[in-house]
Amino acid sequence: MVSLPTPHANPLFNYISYCKILDYNKILSCVRTKLLNNFHTFVCDWNDVNLKWNIHCFRIPFRSIESDRASQIELIKPFEIIISREIHKLLFNNYSIIKTLDINFAQEINFFQIYLHVNIHDAFKKLTVLYCETRNDSSLFYILASYCHLLRSIHIRKCQSDNPGLANLIDVQHNLTSIECMIDNNDAIFMNQQGLVKIGHALIKKVNTITHLKVSYQLRFFLPLKLLADTKNLKVLELTNRINYPDRRLDILSSKKFSQLEVLTMGKVNIQLVIQLIENTEGKLSEVVLDTTYHERYSGHYIQTVCRYCPNIKVLSLGINTNDFDNFDNLLINCQKLQKIIIDRYQKPNLEDTKKLYNILLKSSPKIMCEIRIASNWVFLASDLDKFIVDWNARIPPVPLTMYLSIFIKSDETFNVSMKMLEQHEKDGTLKHYDFFCDNYIC
Repeated sequence: MVSLPTPHANPLFNYISYCKILDYNKILSCVRTKLLNNFHTFVCDWNDVNLKWNIHCFRIPFRSIESDRASQIELIKPFEIIISREIHKLLFNNYSIIKTLDINFAQEINFFQIYLHVNIHDAFKKLTVLYCETRNDSSLFYILASYCHLLRSIHIRKCQSDNPGLANLIDVQHNLTSIECMIDNNDAIFMNQQGLVKIGHALIKKVNTITHLKVSYQLRFFLPLKLLADTKNLKVLELTNRINYPDRRLDILSSKKFSQLEVLTMGKVNIQLVIQLIENTEGKLSEVVLDTTYHERYSGHYIQTVCRYCPNIKVLSLGINTNDFDNFDNLLINCQKLQKIIIDRYQKPNLEDTKKLYNILLKSSPKIMCEIRIASNWVFLASDLDKFIVDWNARIPPVPLTMYLSIFIKSDETFNVSMKMLEQHEKDGTLKHYDFFCDNYIC
């Protein structure tokens, strides 16, 4: 029996019945922290047979366990299971209706083992959001599939392997609208060789309801291309390649119409494909953010395309080379809903182009423009930037400006001098906020 200090007063109301979000990782973290903080208290209770057996199996002297955090974590795992199970019983016995379930990292404790001891039908019948990993026990997804048919959003944070249980859960949903599939470097080899076949085929059946698709991949898009080709009602499309080499198989998107598309985010992609994608939309795009190379051969065409096809654009990344300033000026004049802009370039930086940039931003920016990010291929004088901020603040009506500068940007003064100038503007209120970023615009 584990005895931990608890408050004596009963709660004023049954607050646990109001819980709508069940985050496994946070539960585990709280339980583990509490057990470790009270480790010495209960580890000395030698009447606990299980505890004795665990220490015996470790073959570690008791004094070593007292000072070794890793051994302590292994030792308390049986208690984590017991307490986590009791927390779930408390939730489900108090008629909590869970709307969001996060089972990332659930492999540390067998979640399936917990759900064998509680009745989850009523708690999960209205579940709408799921965060998971493909390495979660397939049996758990089969259990959820028996009760959960109203999921609208599934976020797969680690795509390490195909999972038939997760595919089955996707298959039984009535109105699945949002899918997120993330990958890290350790997952890439499997994905590039095999991909998520079962999960991908289940998603293809949902092409009429999916409106949000976010996929992070490395070199090779690992879901079936048919999913992209057949999806009809996409409003948000985010495809992020972690390797600076485009997957040319995605060129099939160049001939597809995206009549409902509002947000387009793409990383390490061929800008010619983006131009064709924008041309195939119907004026509803409000956000286009790219992590790409704005070669001078295509940067002007890209700006012209946005100006023509995106009258409602609010957030935009673009590249401005020496011959693109007239196109940029027209874009600012015609896209009056633009609020945030990320400005990159391909050519080598020069001060003359930076001054042109400042002048056009001051002259033609929409009145509601409030955030400007300047990427690494620009050079500036701190005195010119200082004047730009002062002149921006003098615009009528004044709109507080937030500025982000690349950590790789080139300045005539030391980094500290520029920092002091920006800090003073923020303190005076002529600059709402400033910060530095690392040229990875998709965040």
